[in-house]
Amino acid sequence: MRTDNIAIETYRYYSTLEGNQYIASEFALKVILEIIHHYKVKNILELGVGIGSISYSVFEYAQNSKRDIHYVGTETNLFCLDVLPKYLNEFYEKLTIYNEIRELSDKDKFDVIIIDGKDDNMEFLEKLISKNGIILIEGFRINQLNFIREIFPNSIYTRVISNYKNPVYGPISPDNYAGGVQLIFVDPTLKQKMNYLTYRIGTAIKYRLRALK
Repeated sequence: MRTDNIAIETYRYYSTLEGNQYIASEFALKVILEIIHHYKVKNILELGVGIGSISYSVFEYAQNSKRDIHYVGTETNLFCLDVLPKYLNEFYEKLTIYNEIRELSDKDKFDVIIIDGKDDNMEFLEKLISKNGIILIEGFRINQLNFIREIFPNSIYTRVISNYKNPVYGPISPDNYAGGVQLIFVDPTLKQKMNYLTYRIGTAIKYRLRALK
């Protein structure tokens, strides 16, 4: 199954669940899965698992592609912690969850870190990300973005945006464009620099297309 189809099916499923008002956008799920597939990611950390839409899509992708992905997340919200076993279903046992990132050993290194919530100890990211790791911020969390760019002065960054509105079957208004992500390569390789340019040019084109509509 293609990553886009997994993202769409996951978004449809999570749109029917209680607590859906804070799930990642369908477009954000597409970008996250695209990055995981393109770089053959094996170790993922998500700050703010929420009710599990991102982790569910990744586990679904791993199952379909017959890949082993180590997934660790943080969450403190009691409602989210209560519904995660039910919403993730058989995938729940594959998720390792902590209250906050300072509980993780600095021996753990993650290829991709997804930020989908708040954590007061984000300075720990420097110890937890692999040398050429990638950080994805769901939505446009400017304060977190600025903090991360200070931690990683050699990083390169671009927004990745959609060119379509939110689907009518989701909890977010279909009058608005589907939310994007902030993409950060902390210590970019040549391959990552090329990928960055592709996303950056694509984002610039989409902004112009939006202006014409």
